[in-house]
Amino acid sequence: MVKYTLSKKLFRDMVKAKWQFLSIIILCALGVMVFSGLDAAWREIGASVNNYFESQKLADFWVAVPYADQDTENTIRHLHGVKDVQSRITMEVAADLPGEPDLMLHALDGQARINIPVVQSGAMLSGSDPRGCLLEQQFAQAHNLSVGDSLTIKISGQEQTFIIRGLIVSPEYIITAKDLLPDPQSYGFMIANSAAFPQAPLNEITVLLSEAADSKAVKEAIEAALPYALVRDRTAHQSTEMIKSEVAQFKSLSSVFPVLFFAVSALIVLTTMTRMVDNQRTQMGILKALGYHDRKILWHYLSYGFYPSLVGSVAGLLIGRYTLPAYIWKLESVFYKLPPKVPAQLSFEALLVCALSILLSCLICYLSCRKLFKEVPAALLRPKAPKAGSRILLERFPAFWGRLKFNAKMILRNLFRSKTRTIMALLGVLCCTALIITAFGLQDTFQNLVFTHYGQTLHYDIRADLTRDAGEFSTYKQKIPAQTVEGLMERIVSVQKDGGSRTTLLSVLEGNQTLIDLGVDMQSNMLPGDGIIITEKLARLLDMEVGDTVTLKFPGDKDPVQLKIKRLASVGIGQGLYMSVDLWESLGKGAFVPTALLIKEPAANCIDYLNQLDEVDSMDWISSLQEKTISGMQSIMSITVLMIAFALTLAFVVLYNMGILNFVERTREFATLKVLGYHQKEIQSLIVRENALISCLGIVSGILPGLGLNTIVMRASEPDDMLFSPVVSALSIVIACGLTLAFSLLIQIFLARKVKSIDMVEALKSVE
Repeated sequence: MVKYTLSKKLFRDMVKAKWQFLSIIILCALGVMVFSGLDAAWREIGASVNNYFESQKLADFWVAVPYADQDTENTIRHLHGVKDVQSRITMEVAADLPGEPDLMLHALDGQARINIPVVQSGAMLSGSDPRGCLLEQQFAQAHNLSVGDSLTIKISGQEQTFIIRGLIVSPEYIITAKDLLPDPQSYGFMIANSAAFPQAPLNEITVLLSEAADSKAVKEAIEAALPYALVRDRTAHQSTEMIKSEVAQFKSLSSVFPVLFFAVSALIVLTTMTRMVDNQRTQMGILKALGYHDRKILWHYLSYGFYPSLVGSVAGLLIGRYTLPAYIWKLESVFYKLPPKVPAQLSFEALLVCALSILLSCLICYLSCRKLFKEVPAALLRPKAPKAGSRILLERFPAFWGRLKFNAKMILRNLFRSKTRTIMALLGVLCCTALIITAFGLQDTFQNLVFTHYGQTLHYDIRADLTRDAGEFSTYKQKIPAQTVEGLMERIVSVQKDGGSRTTLLSVLEGNQTLIDLGVDMQSNMLPGDGIIITEKLARLLDMEVGDTVTLKFPGDKDPVQLKIKRLASVGIGQGLYMSVDLWESLGKGAFVPTALLIKEPAANCIDYLNQLDEVDSMDWISSLQEKTISGMQSIMSITVLMIAFALTLAFVVLYNMGILNFVERTREFATLKVLGYHQKEIQSLIVRENALISCLGIVSGILPGLGLNTIVMRASEPDDMLFSPVVSALSIVIACGLTLAFSLLIQIFLARKVKSIDMVEALKSVE
């Protein structure tokens, strides 16, 4: 029986202080759950995508050339580190379907060996089948096409019909988007054999590297061997880069949020364990008097921290690992065509965080007990002497203090004399407010990005993309019925500086253009005639600044050009370079042939006129693109709700735990107030007012940290093709503060009802 005495005592103590122990369990679970969930999410997506890329042999390089013959292939094939190469025809075609959606056509030279598609239904395309094709599954579903149906495409005014042999997904297209968001109704891809297009040249070579290859060295070798080629690696491939950016974002978030949760958890556990151990002072004296060894007593009280933190940490590890990744995978599946899921292995980092959570609780418990072990049993058996009364800081200002009522003075005295509890409650509310502001800031920043880009950066209403058969721009400018018509020529270009390079988009505009805002005033939208403009994010990625000289290399051109950076442009979506028409024509790289028309305030008959032009490939209304982009942000909204839920859970545990500690410590005081004639509602009012004051101070203190945390999170999760300007609207701050205040008041009202349960006799007993 003696053997299990301490175990029984531990169980009784846990039952008696069940809410404090439960708070420790929840706090440990929250911190570990957030980390393990986000950690498992990015590892699961990363592992699935990497396995997909490896099994389907995603290309490491895409080499654009004017014509890929056998000699060109062999030149690349024999470079050190190259495992395989395959030539193909790559071009955009129009499908003869309602709305004439665009298709990216890849016509392979033989059976697919690189970027191998995965057949979802039907069969793989034979290398000797010139009449068959493989069609993207989502595009086919959007247009009610199935295996065996015919598909007609238009190439340079001519039609060609194929039989759909299979519906596929491809590692090359984790996301199939012409601009930013996937839209299978208007854009997709297809695969055919190059034999079906005998007149078209093989204009792209896909390159697969060996595992030990140095990709940078191979890229430089290809560029040296084929000076007219444009080499794109995976960082310049939209689909691959976007999914990699998603993985990097969740990895960054897994490092930011858990820190805040653990900081709050440590502080609250410290307060809780200190109070609980202090309340066990007499019990510890009895155990020492009965002959229990200090080591055995120490382990007994370490168990106060060990078992709850063990249960909480393990539960958080399992709950986070098996809930958050599935939730995030479902959100990402709306945007990306994710491959079959590969469960991520339990990481060392997740186990380490779990162990640190337990160790932290035990360390706090040890520090709380250590000072009591220095006292002899006789001293421990006596109640702890109360602290000597002293005047609080506010009492030193008689003019202010004298105006306060008795209840207000009592509240302030309690707050100042219970500094640790007050600070802990303040920090809990502060962190909750900061997290909710960050959650709303995530949503506000994305909305600001969309509205700024489509409402302030782009001043046109319609973008009409043109085919290669576009005529003179002056003709369109004269005949299109609209207030303003400007031309835009887009070219893929390789930007090189100090041995580094990146493939990006070059936009050639009229020197006095007005429809794309590249600066803070209209004068700054004037494009320089002796240099280029580079977007801020691209300049940051390439470590460039105004005044630097960069080398531009164009596909199929052996002669690169060197130009100076004249200015930086603040563009939120889509990073690249801007050049004036005059500068372009002075480079001798060909005439200015617009690839798109930018139209502002079109007349009533403008759309009909554009529809009659054969060279108009597609038209996009800016308002429509904005709506599509906002609708694509639903996953962001879901993450916002998730963050708010975590923040409110944290607030509940902190406020309830601090409220319980305050109530237990002041039970005798509340009983005394009852004896003095205070009504129950008056005492409840004191409790609510005191905690409301703490909540208000915590909320106000949490605004600036929330704004700072929002900036940190947005910077950590910023993809390469976007430039975030962290924003939190005044309305979001008000809602976040109001939500936290309402939640805290609700908890305090619930706690105030415990006044009814005070046992007057027990509370007012004193030691004889």
